[in-house]
Amino acid sequence: MHFCTPPFQRIFILLRSRVQTSLYPGAGLNRVDNTCVFSEEVLDLQGMTMNVLVVDDEKDVEILFNQVFWREIRKKLIELSFAFSGEEALEIIQASDAAYVLILSDINMPGMSGLSLLKILKEKYPGTKVYMITAYGNDEYYQKAQEYGADGYINKPIDFEELREQIFGSGGLQP
Repeated sequence: MHFCTPPFQRIFILLRSRVQTSLYPGAGLNRVDNTCVFSEEVLDLQGMTMNVLVVDDEKDVEILFNQVFWREIRKKLIELSFAFSGEEALEIIQASDAAYVLILSDINMPGMSGLSLLKILKEKYPGTKVYMITAYGNDEYYQKAQEYGADGYINKPIDFEELREQIFGSGGLQP
């Protein structure tokens, strides 16, 4: 038997319905301590990569996120993709074979706003986690984000340790 620990436990939890029902019938979640257990013939999920799309009109965000998450990228725990508008984000998602576990979107962007993108994403891809990012601690934006189904709301400057904890830590991404 194999046991997986964070962050792979969260990846397993995100995928467990598919894992248990089709691909890997020997996999299961230990309900006592919330670890995931695999029989010998089950694929090792440590090879899985979490796909995250970052949407922001500021191009330097790509450099920043790649610097902050360089260890996780190198270990193939996370793969970051970038879109510089809401329209481009939709094109990337529709053209991609990858399923995005998380989309981080700025609210204020030229063209389609992050809130408009959020509304579309939640209609077309209701299972995808979407966190909104803003430099403006505005109650109106927060209320709209909640109304449209945002899974998280992050103020700039981004606390990357907190974001890392939300993605990989004990309170990590859950379906």
